[in-house]
Amino acid sequence: MTHKTFFNICFVLLALLFPLTMQAQPKNLLDCRVLLFPHGEIEEGKAFAEECMSEHGYPKFAEEDNIMIAGYYTFPMGQRILSDYNIKKSIWTFEPVDNGYYIRNEDNGYLSYQKYGDGPYVGSGIDNAVKFRVTIDEKDNCHINIIPFNGIDGFPNEFDLVNADDCIIQVNGIKYIIYENCKKATIIPNLIDEDNSNDYKGEIIIPEKFNYKGVEYTVTNAKPCVFAQNKNITRISLPQSIKALSNCCFSESSRITSVEVPSVSIIGENAFSDCLSLTTVNMPSVTSIGTSAFSGCSSLSSIDIPSSVTSIGTYAFVILYLETLKLP
Repeated sequence: MTHKTFFNICFVLLALLFPLTMQAQPKNLLDCRVLLFPHGEIEEGKAFAEECMSEHGYPKFAEEDNIMIAGYYTFPMGQRILSDYNIKKSIWTFEPVDNGYYIRNEDNGYLSYQKYGDGPYVGSGIDNAVKFRVTIDEKDNCHINIIPFNGIDGFPNEFDLVNADDCIIQVNGIKYIIYENCKKATIIPNLIDEDNSNDYKGEIIIPEKFNYKGVEYTVTNAKPCVFAQNKNITRISLPQSIKALSNCCFSESSRITSVEVPSVSIIGENAFSDCLSLTTVNMPSVTSIGTSAFSGCSSLSSIDIPSSVTSIGTYAFVILYLETLKLP
């Protein structure tokens, strides 16, 4: 065997073995910047944040859309404005120490404890920082338990981890937050310029599933006001995997004419309020219609309320010029 042949064989073997070795090693989220969600409550979107303090002074769970995205759009006082949240206090890093970890945020605040003070809190240094023992679920490397050494009480200890550097993505023009451990995705607002040039446009069809980096995610939710005050969408179709419409979801979307929500059972407050061009709504599975859900939809001349509806909020159909209203 020549040296050249031997070299080629070795090269092929390495090329085959190296990818297999890499694939066999799951990503360790303890090495990443992460968001901490209470285990089992990731769909409610409540994360662990210093920014929202409890009355006792220690970190509590807060709505993740209020803490995680610099450049998120909110809907106060009828205006869609750019909100700049301090995400440094909401993203955590596990810092190895001896046989455990310190847990600190991007603002160098450490999870700490004062025995004769306020109990658990976020401190500016490691003087009172708590060392945690971390165990990872063998079946789900995103699910962890953090147990303070020395038997300290007051810290929640069962979390799901979300990679803070790879959780906001865009697929086929739609922006999502993805949750790796449960393989689910939530639609979030697109970042827009003052002239709305980068907002969602035209006919929007949200898929039930999409693939990202070889992983299939199911779209299960949309953030409040996600399409609010949009001036470019004309029609939207949501997948059967979305069961509820958040508050203000389409509010004041001036050009939208048609909406299909085949499996939605709950329509939130102001979900379609002041959609002036809306003429057609298909909602065969709805059970609850929120307050002011269709108020001000002046072009909606007929609406079919299915027999599944059990509650209708106040002012749900105020300022409508209905020619036909079908009740069960």
